[in-house]
Amino acid sequence: MKCQRVISYFFLNSGDILFDAFVVENCVEQIDENCDLCSGILILKGKTGSVTLYPPKELGLYQSVYKHLTHPNTFIKKTLFDKFGMYNEGHKIVSDWEFFFVVSGLNKCKYQLLNVPIAIFYEDGISSVNKELQEREKSIVLKNNLSDIVLKELEERHYLENLLTQSWVKNMNRLKKNMFLFKIANRFLKVLNKFVR
Repeated sequence: MKCQRVISYFFLNSGDILFDAFVVENCVEQIDENCDLCSGILILKGKTGSVTLYPPKELGLYQSVYKHLTHPNTFIKKTLFDKFGMYNEGHKIVSDWEFFFVVSGLNKCKYQLLNVPIAIFYEDGISSVNKELQEREKSIVLKNNLSDIVLKELEERHYLENLLTQSWVKNMNRLKKNMFLFKIANRFLKVLNKFVR
């Protein structure tokens, strides 16, 4: 196995589960031992159904703020904790987010995307039901680490991406009136999504 000499941590929330009995075995076979973070697919389960959450293809400042990693589907090399410290337990919700922000947004770490479903996350925990506290804690972390100019640029990019997404959704809803065009557009979006994640 590639990873026998590498110590990695993996955190699973209480109530959440591994995707199947072979997850760790499958991941160990794929993980590049030179990578600091290895993240795979997370299934979000809520009251109305489930959503597949793919990790970002690459990590940087913007991704660490808005398209960040989540810990139930990410393997973290022990040396990152040795270098940057453990999760900040001063937060009630965003300790894992802050850690990923520091190591991948503010510092350069080696990252690998694993195209494997790793865990199932149930959307009924504190981080899912207390969005106001989550946003307040994130805002404090960002203001403590980034200048006002950088924050403004990140917010503007995020705003523009949301506008584009809303425009796509609105146009897709219009296309539903013509199922042939809707199916073509839907297939195109699925292909496009593979390249921009």
